[in-house]
Amino acid sequence: MMDRVTLIKALETWTLESSDFHRDRQLADEVLLADGWKVEQNPHFEGGVAWVWGTSPKVLMADATRAHPINDLNAAFGVIPHGCDYRVDMWGGETTVYVWKRGPVIDRSRATMGVSSRPSVAILIAALRYMEKEDEMLRSKGQDPKPA
Repeated sequence: MMDRVTLIKALETWTLESSDFHRDRQLADEVLLADGWKVEQNPHFEGGVAWVWGTSPKVLMADATRAHPINDLNAAFGVIPHGCDYRVDMWGGETTVYVWKRGPVIDRSRATMGVSSRPSVAILIAALRYMEKEDEMLRSKGQDPKPA
């Protein structure tokens, strides 16, 4: 599993020209793992695996039908942390996404930004940067960040 900083760098270097099925699937799986998904033996299929998120209720996805946040906007938006707002700007073939903590006062100075030619990748970069920024803030206070 890639650490979040390495994953962000891999997403930043993603381009339409470098895109291929296997690399995109690998990046998508790394994003799911960074977002807290786990891989377990599928209790409903002997020898199979399931992607699991949460504990109660537990969400199961079959390996073949797991989310693909690189290619699927809905899955990418799902990676934005709970309690955050976002803004998506598209201009000249490039997408810029900002993610910030929701609150009574909009403080975009603390927003994280992602830029890519593919909107879903820009969303993922901004969301993962936000998660990393929050973890850094916890570490600076001497607290352990929540494990993915």
